[in-house]
Amino acid sequence: MFLAVNISAHQFMMPHFVKSIEILVCKYNINPSRLKLELTESVVLNDINDIVAKMDELRTLGVRLSLDDFGTVILV
Repeated sequence: MFLAVNISAHQFMMPHFVKSIEILVCKYNINPSRLKLELTESVVLNDINDIVAKMDELRTLGVRLSLDDFGTVILV
């Protein structure tokens, strides 16, 4: 079972987004492998280098990611 959370492009682009996720995972004792962040497709319309870097950091934490394409979910 996963805890899936929808994340908007605005949230994802916040400067300390990854650190915020890390803090929340620790604070609420969430198993990061059970956390799936569902990113809206508009996320990929922004700075691709920043997006890839944040995705890599989140994966390093053990967090799963998916791209929510309004009804179609693609794991990334």
